[in-house]
Amino acid sequence: MHKIIHKAINFLCVTVAGLDQHDSLTGLPNAATIRRRLSQSLRTAKVKKQPLAVIIADIDRFKI
Repeated sequence: MHKIIHKAINFLCVTVAGLDQHDSLTGLPNAATIRRRLSQSLRTAKVKKQPLAVIIADIDRFKI
């Protein structure tokens, strides 16, 4: 019983932690996560003196 509760708590912690990083509808990274990843990529590119390309696609009102 103790293991089941421990697993449930771990699952909830991972789920809640993911909610602040991903859109609940699409599961895609949210704006805050994208900004954080972009900042890290920019720092890494600068330190390694490597170019960095960023492609942005605005897909508001996108329909299949």
